[in-house]
Amino acid sequence: MGNRNAPAAGYAPAFISTSFGAARSEKAFSAYISEAAGKAGLPPKSAPHGLRKAACRRLAEAECSAMEIMSITGHTDIKEIERYCRDAAKRRLSATAMDKLQKGFDIRLPNPDEGLGETDDNALISLMQKGDWRSRQDSNL
Repeated sequence: MGNRNAPAAGYAPAFISTSFGAARSEKAFSAYISEAAGKAGLPPKSAPHGLRKAACRRLAEAECSAMEIMSITGHTDIKEIERYCRDAAKRRLSATAMDKLQKGFDIRLPNPDEGLGETDDNALISLMQKGDWRSRQDSNL
């Protein structure tokens, strides 16, 4: 026999091939990956589709382009991959936005707290002293 790693005549090189260098059938590929996932300690019933989907998500989160992801996962429809890229971008943008918001709270406004609420013109205190104030439970609402 020739080189075991070389593709058999008439077959294109496959990432995971049979011992003859041919691409595995869809069913054989699925069984092969499921078995390998089990040996690797992944959750039971880990299927190639779920692993491929996880790879797409992780590649998008690593800021790979849609074309880069497609070159790894073998997708032919860019629309599906663009969804992963959009979702990853949304997560990055929301994290960045929340960071900016948090940093905005680090700016302390010069509001002195000494003497607040201790003046005679405090509307809340004066309403409570007059007895004009009622809780919502006491009202007719």
